[in-house]
Amino acid sequence: MSEVNVAVLGSGVDEKHPDLRGRVNSAEGYDFQGDKREVVDADGWGTQVATLIAGSPAGGKGVTGLAPNAKIIPIKVIQGNRGRTIDVIRAVHFVAQHDRHHLLVTTWQGGRYCRALEEAIHLAAEKGVVIVAAAGDARLNLDERTTYPAGHQADTTIVVGATNGANARSSTSNRG
Repeated sequence: MSEVNVAVLGSGVDEKHPDLRGRVNSAEGYDFQGDKREVVDADGWGTQVATLIAGSPAGGKGVTGLAPNAKIIPIKVIQGNRGRTIDVIRAVHFVAQHDRHHLLVTTWQGGRYCRALEEAIHLAAEKGVVIVAAAGDARLNLDERTTYPAGHQADTTIVVGATNGANARSSTSNRG
């Protein structure tokens, strides 16, 4: 596979960020909060996650992502730490319908179980989309209290937590 397309579901992605130049495919993105093609990241969180994935430092300064040649597809489902489950469900279906998307990354955690969301995640997994879900940062043991979308265990789901400067689990990261 020569190019990996990563749909980042979150607050959007700033395609003008210097570490993401030429790596954001806004034409394939969508703002499910505003129901429009233009995806603006007013919060910065989606851009931060996209940089960790596909960043390539401009002029030697900045962040090198895990996959600096990946293309980011910005999908806006939250703003100001608020979102609606129906927008997330629509976004997951949107990603599943596009054969060009290889990964779906959620930038948030929380929420209760939702059968429709679980079905959408399983549909995306059946289409070969790998789901990377944030474990969250509420200091929870996910074996005792599951949060979603990380709790939807499709065969292609990877749940990731946060680390600190010593590369150990962050004290705020959920675990389990």
